Amino acid sequence: LAFVLWAFGLRHFQAGQAAIFTNLSPLVGVVVAALLLQESPVMKLSFLLGDWESKETTKGPDGKDLTFTLKGKNRWILDSTTLRIEESFEIPGVGKFENLILMTYDARDKVYRAWWFTNRGAKPLEFSGKFTDANLELAGERLRINYKPTGDGTYDATLEVLREGKW
Repeated sequence: LAFVLWAFGLRHFQAGQAAIFTNLSPLVGVVVAALLLQESPVMKLSFLLGDWESKETTKGPDGKDLTFTLKGKNRWILDSTTLRIEESFEIPGVGKFENLILMTYDARDKVYRAWWFTNRGAKPLEFSGKFTDANLELAGERLRINYKPTGDGTYDATLEVLREGKW
């Protein structure tokens, strides 16, 4: 069946796409149509798409709260197999920060994977995780991110830092 999909140029598809099949046996056409209606696991990330802005607060080196505006653009890349998240913010007296997060689904290990690049680090932070109910939970060595759809077309993202063995 994979060969049939490949042969007809259907290597990558999204839920809801329609196709007209001619010159196929009825059974193959039904199987291919059923596969097109299944949602690809990477498409579960669609709730993250779009442009956004949020007010954030973090602790500065002196322990005082620092408030800043985080802005982002989330888009599909690589034939809709990878989500690209671009973020930027500036903290007065500290500087400008830029993040690039690439997120996809690893079908072999059945997990979502993300790589977080910053203008402040030489190598990316790596995350992996799964959906629990509607929430995407990704964990790395010292950071954990939870993406929770709010139901109104937006989502909440919570970033936790591992300190002394506790999130």
